[in-house]
Amino acid sequence: MLDIRVSLDAAEINDPAELERLHRRLRNHLERSGLERVRPVRSAEAVEGGRGVQEFIAGVFQAVVVKSVTAVAAPFARALADFVSRSGRSVSVEIDGDKLTIDRPSGEQVEKILTQFLEHHRKDG
Repeated sequence: MLDIRVSLDAAEINDPAELERLHRRLRNHLERSGLERVRPVRSAEAVEGGRGVQEFIAGVFQAVVVKSVTAVAAPFARALADFVSRSGRSVSVEIDGDKLTIDRPSGEQVEKILTQFLEHHRKDG
């Protein structure tokens, strides 16, 4: 099993409606990519040991890969490249504190780099 955090670069988005639209679009892309248990991250989860009101952080998702990393890597990479291309926003993928930022929608290159990143962090042997 591999836990992945995917974050939208929401810097300079001042319009809550635009942020919500991008949040929904990113979630749709992630859910169609083959990742399992895609869910928004709550604010108390974002800060280790945080307590209090748990609001969702717009554009931040936690996802799990249970099946083969190799089987998920290509559709995941295509989904992220498509999102970056359509939204013009960068996306970060974080696993065990290591972060990969995707800011250009070059499909094959994103797929190769993301596959290597996922394989590096694979916990299923």
